[in-house]
Amino acid sequence: MRTHAGTDINYILGAVALAVAIVLLADAPTSASADTQTSAAEARIDAPTAGAQVDGVVEIRGRAIVPEGRRFAYYRLLIGVGKAPAIMRPLGPAYDQPVENGVLATWDKDRFPSDEYQLTLQVYTTDDEYESASALVIVKAKPTPTPLPLAVPSVIGASIFAEPSVP
Repeated sequence: MRTHAGTDINYILGAVALAVAIVLLADAPTSASADTQTSAAEARIDAPTAGAQVDGVVEIRGRAIVPEGRRFAYYRLLIGVGKAPAIMRPLGPAYDQPVENGVLATWDKDRFPSDEYQLTLQVYTTDDEYESASALVIVKAKPTPTPLPLAVPSVIGASIFAEPSVP
């Protein structure tokens, strides 16, 4: 024989279990929501790696593609000074061909003063959606050239610093 109090507890526990199940099912991804979670594109910088010290002309290597079902529009590289640049400028033109694992662009760092630079790759779809990847690289200081010795011409028996003689 059950009492009224036992029935209330079972009812409450059942209601709590049902509420937990509803919350868990609501958060579980469905196949439709998994498709919307797919990234618009894939942007990856493989080289130079974050923290690398670079100089001269260096290849920027990586990946700029879009997943199946999306259409590739273009990718571009941006550059800014410092860890969190206020201004990012294009580093070369926009590129209209995807790159699987290869050379994205070349960068002539000799035209940049030594400092930290944020390289950012942005890969765009035809829907104007994009993904980006960044790497902070350091442009090495250019070596100071060794001064050449100054050769002063001399005249045998005369000094170029002597007072001119008056006749």
